[in-house]
Amino acid sequence: MADRVLLTVKDVQELTQLGRTTVYALIRTGELPTVRFGRLIRVRREALDTWLAKMEESERLLSLPF
Repeated sequence: MADRVLLTVKDVQELTQLGRTTVYALIRTGELPTVRFGRLIRVRREALDTWLAKMEESERLLSLPF
């Protein structure tokens, strides 16, 4: 799966350990960019990696003392 460019919603679920509803909510709000082929939804691996890096950065910033 790591070598694939496009991931299914199920792939994203497995890689992030997030639920199906959560992944679709991220897609619906535009927080997780997608590529659509008709009704098929795919997430570029690069987009997922970028989103994960942003999440890590947010966590790091939230844990800093004021």
